[in-house]
Amino acid sequence: KTYSALFLNETYFLLFPMFSKKNLPRLSRCGFTLVELIVVVAIIAIMLSLGGNMLKNVGQGQGLEASVQMLQDTVREARLEAIGKTTWSRVVLVSNPDDDSPKTKNLHYLIVMYKEPMRMTQATSIDDGEWKMSGRGRYLPSGFFVSPKYSTLLKTEKNVNDAMFRNNKEFKDLTDNMRISNKGNSEIFYLEFDPQGRLTEPARPTRLVVIGGAPDKNASSDNFGIRPYPVNPKTKLPTSAAGIVVWPKGNISMLRTPEQMFADFK
Repeated sequence: KTYSALFLNETYFLLFPMFSKKNLPRLSRCGFTLVELIVVVAIIAIMLSLGGNMLKNVGQGQGLEASVQMLQDTVREARLEAIGKTTWSRVVLVSNPDDDSPKTKNLHYLIVMYKEPMRMTQATSIDDGEWKMSGRGRYLPSGFFVSPKYSTLLKTEKNVNDAMFRNNKEFKDLTDNMRISNKGNSEIFYLEFDPQGRLTEPARPTRLVVIGGAPDKNASSDNFGIRPYPVNPKTKLPTSAAGIVVWPKGNISMLRTPEQMFADFK
């Protein structure tokens, strides 16, 4: 077998002299050492880690932005619903702190509801008629929740004896029990607009803050079943947060800095 292989090899080069041993380029015997390979692998691992973190931060930023936009659109829809139907409307936020399942609605599910009068005329008072859903509810993007803890009234110089500001309530105190599906009633937080599109509950500028987090029924009671994540290790405040301010006349402005969102928590 050895002589046959040699014979065939020599015959090949006779038939194809351009591929003779003399004309073939010399192959380099150089290679990588084990240390060089380890260094290259380590650099690749570091780059992949940095790239993954950058993509994660970009994803969180986009999710937060989308959440705030959805909250803003829901508030506007509720206000227009009140004006268009000449009735009262609510932005409803489902509250169920004991549900920490992946599909939880707790502080994650928004609904617009309006007061339908019992008779075929416009509602004459907030007690006239029953609450109806306007369209379907909507979930915030995964990992984001409206925080009752950080959604507070803004300080105002208005006279507290003014009719619009009597018997005022904090946002976190605006709770109710409403039927929002065929499964029965649900605990809720809400904002309420009158037929003129004015914010009546609460009747003061109100900060609505969206935070990043995860469902956790063992979270502290003031977090209402949500564990904020990530948080600043020094201030213990959420680092992924944004929001809006709803003013008494129904107009909306954006919250863009930690000072605007957490002024009452420093």
